[in-house]
Amino acid sequence: MLSAEEAKRLLKEFLQSKDEQKSNQVLERLLHDFAAPIINTVLRRKLGVDVLHLRRLRQREVEPRECPECKTLLETNLPICLLCGSKLQPQTSRRSYRSVLELDAEDLLNNVLAALIERFRQWKERPQSAPTDYLPNYIVRLTLNIIALYWRQQSPHYHQLRNKLLYLLEGRGSVKMFALWDGNAPGEQLCGFFDWRGKPRCQSERYWIWCSDPHRFVVEALPYGTDPQKLDMAELLAHVFNWVGGPMEFDDLLAGLQELLGIQSIVIHSANPDGIEWGEEVEGLAEVERRVIDAEEKALFTMQLWEGLKRLPVNQRRAFLLHFDREVWETFISHGCCTWRGIAELLEMSIGEVKELVARLPLSDEEIARMLKLPNRQKVINLRHAAFKSLKRWMRED
Repeated sequence: MLSAEEAKRLLKEFLQSKDEQKSNQVLERLLHDFAAPIINTVLRRKLGVDVLHLRRLRQREVEPRECPECKTLLETNLPICLLCGSKLQPQTSRRSYRSVLELDAEDLLNNVLAALIERFRQWKERPQSAPTDYLPNYIVRLTLNIIALYWRQQSPHYHQLRNKLLYLLEGRGSVKMFALWDGNAPGEQLCGFFDWRGKPRCQSERYWIWCSDPHRFVVEALPYGTDPQKLDMAELLAHVFNWVGGPMEFDDLLAGLQELLGIQSIVIHSANPDGIEWGEEVEGLAEVERRVIDAEEKALFTMQLWEGLKRLPVNQRRAFLLHFDREVWETFISHGCCTWRGIAELLEMSIGEVKELVARLPLSDEEIARMLKLPNRQKVINLRHAAFKSLKRWMRED
């Protein structure tokens, strides 16, 4: 995988090269080793699907294939021929089943790569227009635009709500009290009152409540009997921001409003409010992309671990997870494996029980034994040991 500085050097090499074959080789490396991990990170954050991880799990082999237009033999799984620009049919997978969301996420990745190929061709003709110094940001923004188009096609009502929020948050109307800005992580968009611009995401308990049960906001923040569906959107936003107490991620705000306003839902990954993110400080694009690359490897391990946990008996899951602190739980959420409700379902507990447990983590073996109604702590240790053994075996097989 390439660093931002390496990608910058390769982009300059691509723009200056007169050798078509060499240019295509450099372009393919930029797409596979630099752009794809960034696109995948945004998709994982927005849709909760790690396309590159799923591809690795399927162990799909790239077979040489002939471009139907220029008859060139291609050894690539890109969605478009680098030589003539013709669209290619996706290669078949050995996996017998993939969810609609997984298929859509893979299509989105391919759509962004195809759009990037077109942009690279345009930059080749006009090198001065290439975003040499901000290529990572360009890729993130292009990905967000293509995801927005996908959402519009999936749910027109959802898209209308999203546009209405953006209109208010970007100050395009008469109301100038809100703001929208980029966070530290690729694809993270924060919002709130205008005076909050540039601040990191809020870490309050109420933010956690909003993400897990936005109806609590109606009970606690609005006058008795108030119907949020009848409030002016600017007034509703002001109530939400005042109640939460700090900047929110745009997707979290949007998902909660969807539920409150009864708008048909589409699957959106919402990052946890208190979770481990990419870091409090980001020093330049090179640092951002270094974290993207490091996170890709971490995400692979995290998602394999989550899939393994789902295969364990429930008492082994509990003995394993309750032994760790809150950061471990939040890591699963921040990598798109689940939500807080997903963790509750994994542990076969209510969301309320999980909320109470989070503040006490990690639990001692004695506490876990009492919760599981086991005679002593050794039984908990045995359950956790069995879980570790199974997880190691399954992850080695993957």
